[in-house]
Amino acid sequence: MQLQAWGSLCGGLFTGVDTANKPAHVQQTAALVTTLSQHYNVSKEAIVIAWLAMHPANIQPIIGTTDVARIKNCGEGAKLTLSREHWYALYVSSRGQALP
Repeated sequence: MQLQAWGSLCGGLFTGVDTANKPAHVQQTAALVTTLSQHYNVSKEAIVIAWLAMHPANIQPIIGTTDVARIKNCGEGAKLTLSREHWYALYVSSRGQALP
């Protein structure tokens, strides 16, 4: 069975929407996505898609956009491999709590 992530870009939650009124872990994750996009020299969307692509459940992201620029940005994620440390940092940040 193939798992699909509908709304995998969260309506821009981690890629550009104002997060000032969101919980601290959402703000921290958005900031981390920005930092990693600069580190890897790719778009923020590429970081989110790369994270999903590396998930052990083999998640298939559904990007849900018709914006050509955003589709191109998501395509960068298919070519990107995050370090394990960066993948795990995003995982922990998005959960909002430390893991054992």
